[in-house]
Amino acid sequence: MWLKIFRFIRIQSPLFCGLTLYFTVISMVLRYPTSINPSLVPLDPNFPLHALAGLDLSDGGNGFVNTRLEWPDGAPIRYLAWPLLFAAQFFEHSLEPIPAFHCGILLWLTMQGVLMTYLFQDLLQDRLRAISAATLALCAPQVLIALGNAQFENVAPAFLLLIGWACLRERKGWLLIGLLGACFSSPYMGFLGLLLALIMGYNNKWTWIHMGVTSLSILWYYHAVTDGNIHESTQPAPSVMAESANLVGVVLPVNIAENGGTTLPTMAERLRLLGQSPTSAPFDDTWFWVMVTASSFLGIAWIIMGVLGLWQKRKDPIVWNLSLWGILTLVCSFGDQFMIELGGNEYSFPWIWSLTNYLPGLSEMNATHRFLMAPSLVLALGVACVGHRMFLVLGTLVCILEGLLISPAHWPIPSKRPTMPQEIAFIEKPVVFWPPPPVISSYKVTMTSLLLDQPIALFSAQQASMPDAKGNIPNLKLLKDRNGRSLEEWTSTIVESDINNLIQYRSFHELNGQLPLKTHQRKCYPSYCISLLVHDAPEY
Repeated sequence: MWLKIFRFIRIQSPLFCGLTLYFTVISMVLRYPTSINPSLVPLDPNFPLHALAGLDLSDGGNGFVNTRLEWPDGAPIRYLAWPLLFAAQFFEHSLEPIPAFHCGILLWLTMQGVLMTYLFQDLLQDRLRAISAATLALCAPQVLIALGNAQFENVAPAFLLLIGWACLRERKGWLLIGLLGACFSSPYMGFLGLLLALIMGYNNKWTWIHMGVTSLSILWYYHAVTDGNIHESTQPAPSVMAESANLVGVVLPVNIAENGGTTLPTMAERLRLLGQSPTSAPFDDTWFWVMVTASSFLGIAWIIMGVLGLWQKRKDPIVWNLSLWGILTLVCSFGDQFMIELGGNEYSFPWIWSLTNYLPGLSEMNATHRFLMAPSLVLALGVACVGHRMFLVLGTLVCILEGLLISPAHWPIPSKRPTMPQEIAFIEKPVVFWPPPPVISSYKVTMTSLLLDQPIALFSAQQASMPDAKGNIPNLKLLKDRNGRSLEEWTSTIVESDINNLIQYRSFHELNGQLPLKTHQRKCYPSYCISLLVHDAPEY
């Protein structure tokens, strides 16, 4: 046995090293410019919470409580993108938090590329086509859209492919790994993985056993999400937010983000941005982020060439199974309402996902455009199966360029180099941030903790939730926090924990005046005001 393993390693080492180097380059391109300058911070609302999760895990945290939020109790939370968080652990103890997480992203993308190449090679029996398929699976528009919005939990094509391969080859151990990897990347990827396993292995008892084990695991882990007993920054998007796929957006690069989204750069602007040096900015209330773009785009060249390649391989049973999987997930991606825009008019019809309103867990999954990760993977396989090798290489390049330069994705990754104002840069212990979410964006709180590399104490009111689609927040009264403590009791606990400094944006202080907390020695600087807490707090 050991001799066989040694021989395999000796034979595969040159290929493995070459693939690792190749997909490292691909990963650096996808994450440019943060890949060559890891001190940059992406301008999106999701990155800091993911990076803070990786940092908290390196300090001995777990996936149930983030100790760096709501110090010292910790914020109830359920992490996503667990494979990425594990990859980041290789760098957390040797690098600063932000560079460590960037390196984790590159490692995770590289590992997926290498794994998919081996799987595709076993399926296609052609190394060039396998490398092409694995490259396209990472460069698909849906992957780029997810990466540009720091929705790293969406980037799990390797696990989905592993599930299909394991069902075909009847490798029950690898099937369980694939299912767990997909489900603990995100519930959306878990749904795709379970559906694929059902389609390909419905007649195998081990498939049903592994699906049952995986389903129970994620139901147990994400139960707090369905109950709403989690930190506001990790609550599901409100059902009123349109995060479903759009029929026109599937074939045309249309930005269909909520409230119009952020204007995306043209092809010429993206090429110009490649040579432009990132700017620096102080991190304060003027710092902005890029709104998440809920795009449906699969790619024009991708659809044409992918369907052509799948048709050429139509006699292969796995192509039929994957095509059925892709079609079903495409249908589900349109969500509760099937939207069509004709002649400037918008028409909508009730759609299949509305049936999930009666299914606990699935009813909270409103961002159904994420299901398009499945047809993206199927189309990548189809493109790799087209005709002559020269046509394959040309088609692969065309599809990659369409993904990078035409798809409604944030690429190059919008980013800035943050500078911490001197008034808070000296802080080397936990600090109170006021006001807490949802009055102030959770993004700015998590980013403050990440940049200071210090825990943040927050008074999180009961029944707090994120703003709705119009930016409205619930009318909260700061009576009790999530642990049942009054503001006075919470303040006493904070002071007894040797936390004295309270920071707030100067603009918020000037707008709202006196705090509902008793403080003294307030000093205001250009960006922040810093106060010291006292034990007694007034009634509120």
